[in-house]
Amino acid sequence: GIAILRTDIVDVGSEISVAKNGLITIQESLEEDRSITDNNLSNLREDLEGELELVRSEMLDTTSDVTILNGEESNGDPACAKVCSGTTARNGRVWRRGAHYNVYTEVDISGCGFVKTPTITTSLEVSGGRYTDPFREHVYYTGTSAVLMATNTSFRISIKPVDRAVNQNTINHKEQWNVEWIAVGFTC
Repeated sequence: GIAILRTDIVDVGSEISVAKNGLITIQESLEEDRSITDNNLSNLREDLEGELELVRSEMLDTTSDVTILNGEESNGDPACAKVCSGTTARNGRVWRRGAHYNVYTEVDISGCGFVKTPTITTSLEVSGGRYTDPFREHVYYTGTSAVLMATNTSFRISIKPVDRAVNQNTINHKEQWNVEWIAVGFTC
């Protein structure tokens, strides 16, 4: 009985030893896999950091296609030079009576994101009015390209008829006008 018990104990000890060796092998395998994963993650991190640095350097090297020689204020970062343009709607544009037979309107350019007052060029498009010929209608107004009270977010344009007789028509048909504009400035 004791010999059988000793054999059984030796067999159990042997099985424990095999199991222990198996666990050691599994542990070594897991450590090797973790090491490979850590190395892969480290390599991936290095690759991503390298690509990010490349993108950053390309962004810093990017220059704007717009060159601003000078403006109302000191120049900003040349990479932040921007051209922004727009037109006001013919219908719903608020034209107000001003002094000396003129009318004026405010134009919102806040969507451009300028941080300084940009250089603004305007033109008045006329449709309808006293005459059916828009060119002829244009001839009777002054101030169609005059920019007043410009800021980084808005400007005013004031229109005046060349002669006072045109004024009533100006007031009556101003809803057929829209201001075309181009602004060049800095966004940072």
